[in-house]
Amino acid sequence: MALPQTLDATSPAPGDSPGQGDDQIRALKLYIQDAFGVPVAPTELTAAAFSITAAGAVTAVQSLRYPMVGAKATTATIQTIPNAAPTAVLFETEEYDTSTLHDLAVSNQRITLTFASYWEVTAYVEWSQHAGGTRQATIRKNGATNLRVHRQDASANNIVSQHFTETFLFAANDWVDLVVEHDFGSAIDLTVGTFLSVRYVGGT
Repeated sequence: MALPQTLDATSPAPGDSPGQGDDQIRALKLYIQDAFGVPVAPTELTAAAFSITAAGAVTAVQSLRYPMVGAKATTATIQTIPNAAPTAVLFETEEYDTSTLHDLAVSNQRITLTFASYWEVTAYVEWSQHAGGTRQATIRKNGATNLRVHRQDASANNIVSQHFTETFLFAANDWVDLVVEHDFGSAIDLTVGTFLSVRYVGGT
């Protein structure tokens, strides 16, 4: 859906006080939410994105695009996984994070879904080269509920990779992590580049 060339944005958003200097920004934010069905964080829409005339009309907004909401957290170091011990992967870096869904400093194994909706979750796990045993990767919700479990045998002395995507309905502030496990018999490593990502899909 294309945004209009000119949008009357003089009315404040519900709950705002009339006369605030950023009423037009709030009104345009609500318009985008209605048009595209995706929340727009305050930091993603500022006066610099468009111009406001003296009459209160918003112009030059046609360059705005559907706002992507998501995050991709990745490992930056090799992580050693003990035998037969479910372990949450720690993500020390981010490829992107549009809406502060992942925190590098606090509980960096988690990605938080900040509003209720359907979200697409993707996991990629790469194990070091060891023959024998089974490798397991699990997308887990709120530290308790297994949403998707992926198992793969390591029958040859090759690197084992696991890559899977699912869409789930989450409540506001649910969080996901990636838990890995194996039964090789001794500790083995995850290689750098293992990742967990989320992308807002929409709907409730």
